[in-house]
Amino acid sequence: MRGVVPVLVWLWVIGAGSACVVVPVARSSSASSTAPAAAPRARVPGGPCRGPALVVVTYNVRFDTPADHKHNWKARRERVGEQIRSLGADLVGLQEVEANQLDDLGPMLPGYAHEGVGRDDGVRGGQFEPLYYSDARFTREDGGTFWLSPTPERPRGRWEFKPWGSWQNRIATWVLLRDHSTGRRVLAVNTHFDHYSEMARRESARMLVDFAVSHPADDTIVLGDLNARRGSRPYRMLARVLRDAATAPSVEGPASGTSVTAWTRLGAPHHHIDHIFVSPALRPLTYQVIDRRFRYAGGDLYPSDHLPVRASLCVEPIIR
Repeated sequence: MRGVVPVLVWLWVIGAGSACVVVPVARSSSASSTAPAAAPRARVPGGPCRGPALVVVTYNVRFDTPADHKHNWKARRERVGEQIRSLGADLVGLQEVEANQLDDLGPMLPGYAHEGVGRDDGVRGGQFEPLYYSDARFTREDGGTFWLSPTPERPRGRWEFKPWGSWQNRIATWVLLRDHSTGRRVLAVNTHFDHYSEMARRESARMLVDFAVSHPADDTIVLGDLNARRGSRPYRMLARVLRDAATAPSVEGPASGTSVTAWTRLGAPHHHIDHIFVSPALRPLTYQVIDRRFRYAGGDLYPSDHLPVRASLCVEPIIR
């Protein structure tokens, strides 16, 4: 039986300012992303919100591959665009977007600007994890991409060793935005963790925490397909410093608790691997896993092998 080792862990408060303390916690000597889903922390109490809600979405749209047969990108791309538009989001993080898919989605998403590059060459090669943001609500102040590896400034070549047991380059896309509605500076980070290596997911979570702490903003949002369930070690690492938006007082989604599909039906029960984390100043109001099918390829089908996850957040305006 594996033991529990007491360790010292840095905990940060991320928000308008940041402070740090060292506290002793118990950490299991091993954990798995396939552990049963655990409930998020206690629900955030409701109350009036003085500022406008900020609507955030994460959605893995599935890369373009002929192996999907009738679910191929050309058959479903219009439905993916319709799905995204219907969510009325101010900020959208997509995963598994290839260059041709990015080109297709652009005209379908009027009113959004986006940040992101391809993970294999830093331009258009390989999958993007793009961040779309409302250009009416936000002004971009800064942004970029870093690689989830010991060399975060660059991609690794096709035949170059990939770190931590992963097989592919993995990235995080970030953007620093000024919210015209509230005057607040919002740091958003969108990512897609490795599907194979638990070590890679754990180290990726560590990098995201470090990045958020070293890039202070009024509000911080980390979202994406983490390939990790609630209760897994990568999830817990993020949840120690950020709040799972699923702590909202209003939560909707499939009864099975999944965020994935098998095109014609929902995927494995409790396989909720798409997450939205927020800093303490952002109060979750609603949290939804959108279980909606569309008509294409002769049936009522899901337009991706993931469901979109949508959170409405209370943002209090800065009073100057």
